[in-house]
Amino acid sequence: MAVRSLRLRSLNLPLLLPLLLFLAGLGLRALLLASRPFDGLYGQDAYAYYDFAGALRLAATTGSALPAFFWSLGYPALLAGAFTIFGGAPEIGLAVNVVLAALLPPLVYIIARQLAFRRSAAFAAALILLCCGQALQSSIVLMADIPALFWATLSASALLAYHQQRLVGWLILAAVTLAFACLTRWLYLILLLPYSACFLLMRGCIRHALTAGLCALLPFLPQFAYSLHNPFPLFNHPWVQGWSPTNALQRQFVNLDGTFSYEQVNALFFARPVYDPGYLAPIFAPLAVVGLWALRQRPAPLALLAGWALLPYAFLSGIPFQNIRFGLIVVPAIALLCAAGLDHLPRRTGALRPILFGAVVGIGAAWMLGAGLTNTASFVARQTRDQTVAAWAAGQIPEGAAVYTFDITLTLRHRTPLMVYDLFFETPESLSAKWEVGREDYLLVNLWQLNGQWRQREPYDAVAWLQAHRGLDRLGQQGNYTLFRIRGL
Repeated sequence: MAVRSLRLRSLNLPLLLPLLLFLAGLGLRALLLASRPFDGLYGQDAYAYYDFAGALRLAATTGSALPAFFWSLGYPALLAGAFTIFGGAPEIGLAVNVVLAALLPPLVYIIARQLAFRRSAAFAAALILLCCGQALQSSIVLMADIPALFWATLSASALLAYHQQRLVGWLILAAVTLAFACLTRWLYLILLLPYSACFLLMRGCIRHALTAGLCALLPFLPQFAYSLHNPFPLFNHPWVQGWSPTNALQRQFVNLDGTFSYEQVNALFFARPVYDPGYLAPIFAPLAVVGLWALRQRPAPLALLAGWALLPYAFLSGIPFQNIRFGLIVVPAIALLCAAGLDHLPRRTGALRPILFGAVVGIGAAWMLGAGLTNTASFVARQTRDQTVAAWAAGQIPEGAAVYTFDITLTLRHRTPLMVYDLFFETPESLSAKWEVGREDYLLVNLWQLNGQWRQREPYDAVAWLQAHRGLDRLGQQGNYTLFRIRGL
């Protein structure tokens, strides 16, 4: 009986640990959202994804035309599918992201085991994903980062399964899920290089590759069909057009979104996934270097993980913009390189004993989780302040009045009954044409942002025209936003 019980435990453990990691990811996010309720909508981008997903759902059921959309269709299509099944509340989209984020730690654990890392090292990699603050923050918003990362990580696992079993079905799954990742965020196209290199180094069957490649093209067909009539570009994104290796050493940029002066040059900023506790506790960083060394005689895994970590970094360092979310693409690769280092040291040098191993992993995980929870709580507080501003503005502006604004535009449209115009799309001619005798107009703007980021650009010029030709009376301020009454002509 004792032998049989031991055998059952050994059989169940490989399934039990990933399940526990998944439940831990769900529980962590549930506790966070319970303490700080948030529906995942903020800024401009999350609302834009939500609105287009609703339009996509309507088009699928009624045949109505789709509006123009700046990004790829992958994430809105995922949201539209969830909305069709469960309803169109933003919390449904939030739940999708939470579940996909909770699946990342067990997926990384599985990949580490596929790479023949010891169970303890694989658990450490999963723990890094579980405690990663940026992954936590990105999972509670309606944005494409977590779904794209999930598809790419699932693709890597399927690719390694193909390497082990040589079944074409695994390679098809790897190709299709990588296509989903690319359609969710174009940035993930860069992973075609390390994934393809890994396939070639593992001596994959070319016939299998052709079959998988054809299957991977199918998800792109709706995107290509939509892009034929969409006024926004498909691939020539401003970050691609403005890419330059010299941007890596720059911290001041002028681009489509205005003028920016950052604290760090791009090369340091986009290296945060290896030194910022909100991404990775610095105590783990040396292990990633050891992991690279440990994989030097395993060309396929080395090409996969090193390419996954370094190529997105090289691309992002050259774009004329900074966003803390963008580095999330490399986190699974960094975690797996750390696992490779943890796996190598005890085997080769005996340098890490169980107590020291537990101390390093425990301190690192606690450090990351503390930073992640703090950063995420601060992020949610900042976003809910916009809702406070919207409610305050709705109480100050009379019914039927028009309000001109920027950046907080979609928050006002979704959370107030106000007639809202976005200053980015206004010109002197449009502002003059919109004026109606007897109607009160208002202006709600962040003056610091307007005079810094947007100086001499569309919103700034529109406000300057209103000031010069109609006049502005300051009514009050809430947070960073100032409310003005626009005088009549």
